[in-house]
Amino acid sequence: MLLSTSVASRGCLNVAYPGQFSLAFACYWIFPSPKPDHLVELFGALREPPGFENTKERFNSLLDRWPPHAIVSFNGEVFEDLTGIPSSGYLRRITTGLFTGEYAPTGSVSYKVFQTYPAAWRFHKNAEQLRQESLRRIRQRILAG
Repeated sequence: MLLSTSVASRGCLNVAYPGQFSLAFACYWIFPSPKPDHLVELFGALREPPGFENTKERFNSLLDRWPPHAIVSFNGEVFEDLTGIPSSGYLRRITTGLFTGEYAPTGSVSYKVFQTYPAAWRFHKNAEQLRQESLRRIRQRILAG
């Protein structure tokens, strides 16, 4: 990820913005690819080049350092990997509702996982509106507890 030194990005990184949420973004698979399937084609089952494997271990380390109230996934395969719930057809489900699961990295602490539209999803004529509505529903559920 490239970080800008602009006032806006410094405000975001320092959580110096109005609102109830601190947001952290983590790439589950850190090697860039247009589709996660391409990672398997390139590197096999590891999905990452040598030295960057252990995706869940890296993710769990982040959760240990900064335990969130919830996790929002922008990728169906990541959602599946975390929750064990098949994600096929999730786009239809999140158009008007929520698609959720649980992730318990240590067995004692569990996190609610929400699936939203993929970052590259843009082919629907109302893509931006649908994306915003999905994130609003997720926010409302998180705030409701």
